[in-house]
Parts: sequence; structure tokens; C-alpha cells
Amino acid sequence: MYHITELLYLDSTNYTKLPVPRTRPAIKQWSSHLMSQRHDMELKDEYFGMSELFDESELPETEGFVAGCSSSYKKDLLKNLEEKLAQ
Repeated sequence: MYHITELLYLDSTNYTKLPVPRTRPAIKQWSSHLMSQRHDMELKDEYFGMSELFDESELPETEGFVAGCSSSYKKDLLKNLEEKLAQ
């Protein structure tokens, strides 16, 4: 069984030998079989923990998730949410 931290690692790192499309939520693409396959491949190649991180601004937007947005956008979004919750 895999944990959320392993999913975060797999989704955040670029391992070119097993390309998996990046979407949100990440669990849409990462089955336990793929997670196990990637784990085994990295261990076999002695490459575990050495993959480069993806640039989060390159993540395509999917419904309900905003990729690479500015901090001012996030603040405005939070302000709007707080106002709606206060009603």
C-alpha cells in the first residue's frame, strides 16, 4: 500500500523512463501498479530520489485546480471564499 507522500514524490519528479501525464488530482493517473513499477525501476537503476522536480507552472490547469497562479490571485481567491463563507 502506498501513502500520500509517495504519490507526491512521484507526481513532483520527472522520471523520463516512465512518463506519466500530470493532472490534478494526481491520483487520476497514478495507479498502485504504476507506483510500484516506478519504485522498482528507480531502485534497479539506483536512481531513487535523484529525479529533477517539475516546474509547477508547467502543470496544465484542470477543473477545480489552478496551475502556476500568482500569489495575488491566490489572495483574491481566498478573500472571495472567506466572503462567501461569511454570508
